[in-house]
Amino acid sequence: MLHGVLLAAAALGQGSPCFQSSFPPVRPSRSESRREAIADCTRLLLAEPFDARLYWHRAAARWVGPDPARGWNEPPHFDLTVAEDPGPVIFDYEQALHRSNGERALEDPGTAWLRLGYLHASKGAWSDAVRAWRKAADFPGVAREARARLHFGQARLTAPDRLIQAPPARCVDLTFWDCAFVLGCVLVVEGSERAFRGCKGAPRGLEPGVRPRTLDCGLLDETFCEQTRRCRWRPAGRLRGGACVGAG
Repeated sequence: MLHGVLLAAAALGQGSPCFQSSFPPVRPSRSESRREAIADCTRLLLAEPFDARLYWHRAAARWVGPDPARGWNEPPHFDLTVAEDPGPVIFDYEQALHRSNGERALEDPGTAWLRLGYLHASKGAWSDAVRAWRKAADFPGVAREARARLHFGQARLTAPDRLIQAPPARCVDLTFWDCAFVLGCVLVVEGSERAFRGCKGAPRGLEPGVRPRTLDCGLLDETFCEQTRRCRWRPAGRLRGGACVGAG
């Protein structure tokens, strides 16, 4: 074991591929440098399984996007890919955050939380995405982007309730993402794959199964709390601030 640790330390001191600072904007399956870094990080983790930095760098080698200036709620870039396979990247960022301490602490935990939000959202796990973005919003370097994504994530959580309370008369009345929730509405995409034009068709109700069985009201702010019948806003009192709580 000691021999393995010494080998790992020597590798890190000699400019290990694991510690590359930049990669081409393509998936690992199309990038030899990404694959080399992933393999090297994995090898180093066999000797140093508790080093948060190694998980961070392996995740960075697997992370593809999006462009920091763009997000799912900013047309026409709704089809962004953030990782070839989100699962392993989520694991690495979670391990990096969990094991970050002392000399092995992460220099930029805010970015890890921000990226976790994107990864969860790319899987449609909006509750997990909102939780991660709420964490990221506490870090000045990523707070602005995290708050924008957080706002959009909360809108996704309340979308089925909002559509139940105010059913759309026409598909063109829907936002891009709402089209995915309503039967009979389809996206209109013309020209390039990023040329968003809107929705068309005749709404026939909600897609089956789009309304989650449970909703954590605590993930919502006052604006979105009011858009669901399952939550209510508790005004600020003497001992605590305002909060969104279960309606029941």
